[in-house]
Amino acid sequence: MAGYTSRFVTVTGNAISGTGIEDRTKALTGILEKYMVRQEKPVYNAFALCSYFSDDSVLAKISASKQAGKFNALWNSNIPGGKSHSEADAALCAMLAF
Repeated sequence: MAGYTSRFVTVTGNAISGTGIEDRTKALTGILEKYMVRQEKPVYNAFALCSYFSDDSVLAKISASKQAGKFNALWNSNIPGGKSHSEADAALCAMLAF
């Protein structure tokens, strides 16, 4: 199977022009091994970030903030008009990260 790479391939079950779906695992593996293999495993020098706050204390802090109304709406899956689910999720994550 292909090695470590910074490239990606996306495969769907949508056939082109009504041609049907066939198993092409071997062909795809050959392409991945020919064009997408990197010889060495990448080295990551990252460390895990952690919080000193418990989940409950984070929720208590944000519930007492100026953003409490907006946070509670997003937390309870109330998406503001004109916003997508992704935009609402991003806004909620930004509040939690802050």
